[in-house]
Amino acid sequence: MKVLDFRSDTLTQPSAAMRAFMAQAQVGDDVYGEDPSINLLEMKAAELTGFASALFISSGTQGNLIALLSHCRPGDEVILEEDSHIFVNEVGGMAALGGLQARTLRGLPENQGIFPVEAMISAIRADNVHYPETTLVCLENTHNKGGGAAATPQEMGEIIHAAQERGIKVHLYGARALSASVAQKPSIAQLLKGLDSVQICLSKGLGAPVGSVLLGDPEFIKRARKWRKMLGGGMRQAGILAAAGLYAFEHNIDRLEEDHQRAQILAEVIDEIPGLQVLRPKIMTNILCVDTRKSQKSGAQWVEILAQRGIRIGANGPFSIRFVTHLDIDDEDLAQAIKILREI
Repeated sequence: MKVLDFRSDTLTQPSAAMRAFMAQAQVGDDVYGEDPSINLLEMKAAELTGFASALFISSGTQGNLIALLSHCRPGDEVILEEDSHIFVNEVGGMAALGGLQARTLRGLPENQGIFPVEAMISAIRADNVHYPETTLVCLENTHNKGGGAAATPQEMGEIIHAAQERGIKVHLYGARALSASVAQKPSIAQLLKGLDSVQICLSKGLGAPVGSVLLGDPEFIKRARKWRKMLGGGMRQAGILAAAGLYAFEHNIDRLEEDHQRAQILAEVIDEIPGLQVLRPKIMTNILCVDTRKSQKSGAQWVEILAQRGIRIGANGPFSIRFVTHLDIDDEDLAQAIKILREI
């Protein structure tokens, strides 16, 4: 029996066509700026998103850290959502390597990636010798722990405007920003308009084996390139990896809607199981966070129950589990998962 793996959209295997495209990639030394495939990926990423410049990086965590280091100085304060990926899932890198202090806010109930503008304004430090300087606001779209919630251009725009008119930069953890764009239909450039920097993952949802792109203006990317080198992220003939990103941009963006549709179907079935409740943000995408409290079983117990039946999921908290749909889960796999879930 095939194991149905819903743990993450990072688990996808490069397709045969992607592997063939990677094998044909032209390469050079990227530290010298001479890898044609990486240069092309950076150009395509910038064109797609409406930014002036882009930088190929090894991972989303590295990209976010580089962005924070490029925007801030040690001792500065960064405003983030309390369950954001940067704050929760990136090993405290902003503090350990950047000397940065986090100030967290609670996200909106219907969309954790966005917090109330008034709360953000209140969190900005006054000009006082006792206080750190607030230099950056970080948003997340889509929001991982918020059940894949997608924020609208209008929601992000209000925060961007309020921060920037106070001299504060705004960075987006946009690993799945393309998923947010597909779910709402504005172009990705419209969705990201006004942001100072964005990190987009090539693996989460897009099917590439590795890599992210960091986007910003030329001066920001110049600083980011130096930080990337300092952090050990300068790669040589990495065009083979960049080629996977080029293939993903060409073939795997529009199909994200299929993942969203399968997640919607799966959510309806999960809600039929006594004691389980799917978190339903205003705009859903490919991530389902499920509250297990009423079942009187922990997230870890549900992981074990489903693993015994051939479904792999992750525990997203003591009483929370997560399902993620992706390009390696097709309609046949979904039907099998539904059959198993209805037998519980």
